[in-house]
Amino acid sequence: ANIYPPVLRKKFRETLSYTGLLIDNNVLLSSMFLNILVLSMILSVVNLILSNIPWAISTFIISFVVLHILLYLIISLQADKKALAIEKVLPDALTSIASNLKAGLPLDKAIVASSKPELGILKSELDSVAKEVSLGSRIETSLTRLTDRIRSAKLKWSIELCLYSLKSGGQLSELLISIGNNLRNQEIIEDKIRSQILMYVFLIFGAVAIGVPFLNGMAPVFLDKISTITSEIDLESFEGTQMPISFGQVSVTTQFLVVHNLVAVIISVILGALLIGVVTRGKAKYGLKNIPILMTVALAVFFLVRKFITGFLASFAGI
Repeated sequence: ANIYPPVLRKKFRETLSYTGLLIDNNVLLSSMFLNILVLSMILSVVNLILSNIPWAISTFIISFVVLHILLYLIISLQADKKALAIEKVLPDALTSIASNLKAGLPLDKAIVASSKPELGILKSELDSVAKEVSLGSRIETSLTRLTDRIRSAKLKWSIELCLYSLKSGGQLSELLISIGNNLRNQEIIEDKIRSQILMYVFLIFGAVAIGVPFLNGMAPVFLDKISTITSEIDLESFEGTQMPISFGQVSVTTQFLVVHNLVAVIISVILGALLIGVVTRGKAKYGLKNIPILMTVALAVFFLVRKFITGFLASFAGI
């Protein structure tokens, strides 16, 4: 694990702590480095067999960096998934704690009484808080540690308000009820916003999964036909004429254009998926889950269009 720079090591450990994985961070980082190193070497060796040394070195460097980025994004998404699951039940948990406070229980006992199985992940976190308090830790310290284990702005904001109320001697039960209601209203507003921008998501999906591969799939077919036609024309017979147009051989090969357009489709799919993540959730990483379905549809359209257009032109030429 120490082979990573301190900044990256700290970032990985911080993100791993949010996931709740019960594994030593150093062991996980070491295992991650070895697996990525081996996989990058395998890819570079394959590329060396198929091409040359410069391409193999480039493959090793690119795959090594890209695999680290992908793995970090997966870990980050796992941390966000945990936070999202907690945020969904947080209003109910706050309301339950407020009810127990009104019944006369102190805050630590109210947290224990509110820790129910239907809270899911939040139940284990509340149990950890109660356990720390029972072992002599202050309730303020335990609640602060809770925000350090969960990457949730809503949870952090809620606990900060609770701690401020504890210090100022305010009505904590009323505050918790108010926070719970505000979180519910915020969730309703977010759902309305997501439903309103759904049209833009469909537009991006259609452009990336259908429009881009459709156009890129047609281009190589027409280039092949143009190359065939121009190869049958005696270009020398047009030399010295006064025609307003000129003819020449097509310098771009069909195979090159197919590879170029296929790469363009793949890049468009990745960027489109990231854009969907930005539109729907505000962060590009949330669009990574859309890449498989977008890629499948886009590649299917690309190859089906090529096959259909080729068959259509062949039958048309036969007529």
